[in-house]
Amino acid sequence: MKNRFAYFSILVVVISCFIVNNQFKNWKNESAVILGEVKRYYGFLPAKYIYKDLKIDKSEYFYTPGNSWFEQTVYPNGKKDFGKTYGFALMYSPFFFAADFCATYFHLPDNGFSEPYRYFLLLGTIFYLLIALDFIRKILKKLNINEWVIGITILLLGLGTNVLIYATYLAPSPYIPELFLTSLFVYFTICWHEEKKRWYLVPVLLSFSILTVIDFSDAFIVLFFILYGTKDILEFSEKKINPGIILSALVFMFLIWMPQFQFWKLTTDSYLGLKDHSRQYFFMNPKFFSVFFSFNKGWLIYTPLMIFSILGIRSMWKTFTFLRWSVVLSVVFCLYLLASSCCLEQDSAFSQPFMIKSYALLAIPLSLMIKKITESSLVIQGLLIIAILFFSGLNVFQIYQYHTESLLHTNMTSSIYFKQFGKIEPYFESEILNSKLDSLESNIINANY
Repeated sequence: MKNRFAYFSILVVVISCFIVNNQFKNWKNESAVILGEVKRYYGFLPAKYIYKDLKIDKSEYFYTPGNSWFEQTVYPNGKKDFGKTYGFALMYSPFFFAADFCATYFHLPDNGFSEPYRYFLLLGTIFYLLIALDFIRKILKKLNINEWVIGITILLLGLGTNVLIYATYLAPSPYIPELFLTSLFVYFTICWHEEKKRWYLVPVLLSFSILTVIDFSDAFIVLFFILYGTKDILEFSEKKINPGIILSALVFMFLIWMPQFQFWKLTTDSYLGLKDHSRQYFFMNPKFFSVFFSFNKGWLIYTPLMIFSILGIRSMWKTFTFLRWSVVLSVVFCLYLLASSCCLEQDSAFSQPFMIKSYALLAIPLSLMIKKITESSLVIQGLLIIAILFFSGLNVFQIYQYHTESLLHTNMTSSIYFKQFGKIEPYFESEILNSKLDSLESNIINANY
């Protein structure tokens, strides 16, 4: 009988997401789901297809005094736009249209922001997670990873990392669709290099183009395509890329980016838009320690399970020599972009969601680490399994702490983290104020230094 454990694991993750969503019922909350940055990403859809007003010139969008359905960036010259590109709206458009149909059919508010729209956005996030996990399964299957190991890897990625919170409580977001697109890109890159069938380039180029229009920094994934099969620097120097592939990539990107150029021209009078200074990179001053170990958003503090993926890179380096440079340099460049970003610790994110898109690559060393654990002595197996279960459980518990505001959404410090460790009661407002003052004082000291 064929082993279906990997499929079972995907099903468990998806069902768990529905259970979590049903627990929180965020779609019933008018101030949840479509808020913050999501307003900017999502705003393209209702603005164009419901209100026919991409410039947001009308004054009918305030559901309460001072609170608008839309959120925009106003530039010094008075021009304004959503401050985001339309890639997120493109990915969620099927669910927007499904919600719009249901709202109209069942005589519910069809304003683009009501309960049906919030519900379908949450549903769309789980859909993209389902497809992403299936492509990760296919990637690992291509590499002849054992079915049981694949299933465990999927369970750990879906339930033991920050994927869970961004697929449920903090959904929708660009991060899960990005995970789907990077998984698609990686899988068909492997297929193309193995079989050289031209049609494999279509999903590769399409996924890459959409990734760039969600967030241009996602272009880092092209390193996986370029470096695939490279075992050393000499081999890379001799590698040639077909000019036809480069030309095809440019055509795909132009077609995908064309609506964005038209939107920018409409709203800012420039086909290239206006520069948003709220998103900058400081490439000469990357903060890698903050990415990994900051108690505010540290990746390995709030997603400690990924330590095993990092440890598994050594096994991958020896086992899959044709993958080592493509995977390692792609992930390192992703980390570098994150460490150089001015937004590294400014928003109310949980852990470092920017890293989620790289899990399609990090699943490979994680699976090899799991395989290595299964081949270890019983004592080592027991200790490592306990560590994995502890880290996974800690991840789930910290998500609940984030929900109850036991963990602060911003300005977390090590003292607050350890003070709140194991607690679910909200952190007191007076203590939050003191925390913010301590954080401000620390920033001033660092600036002077």
